[in-house]
Amino acid sequence: YFYSELESFVSDRTEKYKASEGFVTPKEFYSELPDFFIVIDDVDRFIEMIRPLGNKIETVFMQATECGAIIIASTMPTKMRGYDNITKHLKEAQSAIILGNPLEQSMFSVQSPRGYKQAVDMGFSYYKGVSKQIKIPLCS
Repeated sequence: YFYSELESFVSDRTEKYKASEGFVTPKEFYSELPDFFIVIDDVDRFIEMIRPLGNKIETVFMQATECGAIIIASTMPTKMRGYDNITKHLKEAQSAIILGNPLEQSMFSVQSPRGYKQAVDMGFSYYKGVSKQIKIPLCS
């Protein structure tokens, strides 16, 4: 089901761009369309689940991101050790929210400030190589 929905998304967006006669770049065109989110909770488990689909899911996944799909994925800091194309693509992320001790993960270069004390409502935002400490609102 996931594969067919993703394939349909890519096909629909590609056809819309072709119909626009390409007067703007694809990136500009897709940014004007409604947001399309792919939320993946536990990337390693997701990759295990889609592995039987082989390269065709990797191809459609990459095409979806080129067509403006926004990926939101969660993982544990000690995971994402695979070498498949989807893992590589996610590791090249330009932005992230890092919870917990930033030194326990190896995907993003984040230096915790002097005297940083890990807390449940503290984290770091990461965008294009720059990280900032953030406070996350707690819900009661």
